[in-house]
Amino acid sequence: MEKYEVLYRMRPGALGTMSLVESKTEEEESGAGKKYVVKQVECIDENQANNALREAMVLLKVKHRNICAYKELFIIWDNCISSLFLCLVMHHSDQGDLSGLIKAKRQKCEQIQDWVIQIFLGQMVDVLVYLHKQNIFHRNLKPSNILLDGEASFMLCDFSSETLMTDEMKWKIRVEEAPDQKSWMAPEALKFSFSDKSDIWSVGCILLDMLNCSYLHEEEAISLLGRIKESSHSLENALMCMRQEDTAISAILLLMLQIQPAMRPTAHELVMDQFVKECLILAGSPLIKVKKPLSPEIMEVICKSGIRTVLEFMLTYSDIEEAQEKAIERLHTLVKDAKVNLKRGLEIISSVTCAAKNHIDSLKIQLAACSVLLDIVGRAVRCWLARGQFVAFAQ
Repeated sequence: MEKYEVLYRMRPGALGTMSLVESKTEEEESGAGKKYVVKQVECIDENQANNALREAMVLLKVKHRNICAYKELFIIWDNCISSLFLCLVMHHSDQGDLSGLIKAKRQKCEQIQDWVIQIFLGQMVDVLVYLHKQNIFHRNLKPSNILLDGEASFMLCDFSSETLMTDEMKWKIRVEEAPDQKSWMAPEALKFSFSDKSDIWSVGCILLDMLNCSYLHEEEAISLLGRIKESSHSLENALMCMRQEDTAISAILLLMLQIQPAMRPTAHELVMDQFVKECLILAGSPLIKVKKPLSPEIMEVICKSGIRTVLEFMLTYSDIEEAQEKAIERLHTLVKDAKVNLKRGLEIISSVTCAAKNHIDSLKIQLAACSVLLDIVGRAVRCWLARGQFVAFAQ
């Protein structure tokens, strides 16, 4: 901690103390004075500290636009109390966190705008797909762990390791000190069982909290989060009171807040939901490719162009599914009707393969790409057999 100056102590979390600190070194591009949040978690012994550090090290490699990754991790010894601490250094946001936004809206009995909630859901589903694909679970998702980054942009922070989250004694002590810390945790997580479905429950709870901030006081909202762990009827009744029972977001909440983990969707399964797709589009998620129409004039150019023009066209409009499909079809016609030399053949293979990878969910592109590639390879083999040597293409 020598290179950081503690500015003030923040409210303790469920597992450790938090401090706002200022860098005293010049190693940052922005120089000394940059602010960070340091979380200090007391460890039982050196073995627990090292295990937690190993798990957390994986998070240093996480790269996602909606994830506030750790800057660094280290272990220190506190001589005053003769104890080991794992320190996790996180970036600080001057704009606050989601809990502050919800609290401010609740005090004014104001609703959070629908589009902000949709962008939040889109960004969080995008983040969870990314994390869960790597078998990384957050384990402690709650509004205070989601930083604000602009009017409607959210950054997930403060990941927890399995070693620390399954320390029953430490967890119980912290919960007794601040019982609301467990409000957003899934029912099974309270028994120290964590999975990707635990994160899904937590995001559902945050969504519910964002929806009810104009209806419920803080104590009532916390009480509701406790009741829905016991009975699904509590959630249904709450949605009726908020006049949300027949909306698309209520359907998502009823799925995400299933008491049994097996009944909840995975993050990947949520992507398939039409409402979530709309949220992902609003959030600018790469998980959803928005189909852009081609003008008739461009279509006409494609149908009459030569190989070189078509390849340039594919590079220019690589993100448009229809453009790639029509270009590949045109290439197939050209390859069948004309002799193609080795260099041009390799360029075609590269462009078509790239299009197939970029639009892996498009059956039409996959079929068209296979047809072109099979035709080119077939011609190369026939040339080789006919000449007794490897001449892939002849002009």
